[in-house]
Amino acid sequence: MTRQRVEKVLEMKAFEKDLLEMALLRSVKELDEETAKLRSLEQSLAKTTAEFERQCCEGRADFLALDLFHEYILQMTRRIDAQHEAVADKNITVEDIKGCFLDAHKEKRLVELLHGRLAHLEMKHCAREEQKEMDSHYNSRRLRR
Repeated sequence: MTRQRVEKVLEMKAFEKDLLEMALLRSVKELDEETAKLRSLEQSLAKTTAEFERQCCEGRADFLALDLFHEYILQMTRRIDAQHEAVADKNITVEDIKGCFLDAHKEKRLVELLHGRLAHLEMKHCAREEQKEMDSHYNSRRLRR
């Protein structure tokens, strides 16, 4: 494989890695947003539960309030469960993209190593050719004397 071809492959691998890095950052941001929504729902449920318990202790809660609170608890539980699923899905997506990103990084690193080895071999070849030329020049000068 020529050095130019390896350089092209290296460019492609770097581009692929950059795209995956951007996708990973975007997915992590989305995961953080979903987690914040989940925390908000849980805090809202806890706050409302505390308020209802306070009303019960004060004796201000009636059967209608109890029924409304029960419906609220059911609705919030469904929403929290759905949000847990959304967070789990985003977490799986982040892990998948992270795996792809790590693979792309490894592939890019391998191509970089190949590129370095080819450059080293090319330098050795040029040095050998230069040495042959110098030897030839030395021998031709020596023969003239």
